[in-house]
Amino acid sequence: MAVKFEAKIGSRNEWISLFHTFLKASPDHSRELSEDEKLAVVPGAKLHARLFGSEECFWRIADATIDGTPVPANLSYAFKSHWSVRDPDAKQEHATLANLPSPKARVSKWYFCVGREGCERQSYLIKTSVMSALGRTSLRPICIYSGMTTEVEDFLKRHGVTMIPASFPLTEDLDETLAGRTDYSSAMAHGSYLRLMIPVIEKDDEFVLYADYDCIFARDPDISADGIQFVAAAPETDQSNWGWFNNGVLVMNVPALRSIYDRMIRIISLRLRSGLFAVHEQGEMNAIFWMKWNRLKLQQNWKPYWGANESAEIIHYHGPKPLEISRRLQSQQFGDDTIAHFLTKNVEGYRYYNEMFASYGFLQG
Repeated sequence: MAVKFEAKIGSRNEWISLFHTFLKASPDHSRELSEDEKLAVVPGAKLHARLFGSEECFWRIADATIDGTPVPANLSYAFKSHWSVRDPDAKQEHATLANLPSPKARVSKWYFCVGREGCERQSYLIKTSVMSALGRTSLRPICIYSGMTTEVEDFLKRHGVTMIPASFPLTEDLDETLAGRTDYSSAMAHGSYLRLMIPVIEKDDEFVLYADYDCIFARDPDISADGIQFVAAAPETDQSNWGWFNNGVLVMNVPALRSIYDRMIRIISLRLRSGLFAVHEQGEMNAIFWMKWNRLKLQQNWKPYWGANESAEIIHYHGPKPLEISRRLQSQQFGDDTIAHFLTKNVEGYRYYNEMFASYGFLQG
């Protein structure tokens, strides 16, 4: 039986890097750090260091060397999931990519999509989502947008978010179909349908994460993309209902989706003309991927109305948003509308996650 070796605090340990990674001077995202605050490490590199602590998803190390070369003393943070603890009694002297265990397919990019209407009404959601990802994950944020306010654009660029302008190919058809609707405007559709374009925009990675900007990240999501046919997703409101998925958080198999992209567009176009259109892109995706989607862990699309969960990795404000919830919690007047329907499912869950959300400083009112 294989033995799993654990790093021991207080002792010198040996690790092998599984991915391109960094040793860092702080938990901040590597893009936020200066060159003397980070050290790039290639897969297969051997780290020797004294372990003096553990801080969330990081090892705290000292007296470190990489392949025998001393590491600057200020670089004391090593991201746990990027390293494998080596058997101290192993006979091999040097690790190579050939004798490393095959890592699971993982994701390193987070895509989100924005339309101008979302920027104007919900900029606080976008800012909080981005800051939580930069502060608590190693994900690279990428924004696809069909419209953008100057304020939000400046904020995203200032924080190193990759910006990609795009226009969904059926924009005019959406405008015609949604004309006069008050529950779901064409301006909202222009932003939300952009997620379907990710497979033709992404050129390098096999798997990527998509998450709506009404999500906040509690920690690096432990996602294995192995075996995903097209997308992996979690249920909508009922945790046990795996017959319908919520598309607010998706792990995408990019090559597979790219191979059927033209077909997806034709299907949506046909449904627009035939009256079968589900309006929201979530309905369209459920129709296209019926019985062809994989399961995502619940904690990777956790809803506040499911209650407080310390294991949750991505919290999705599906339904009422934090500002609306904050006003109700402060007034203690919940009402009997749709917001109250969600809020009263689990008041303490909303209170717990609203405090987390507010810690980023963008919740006003």
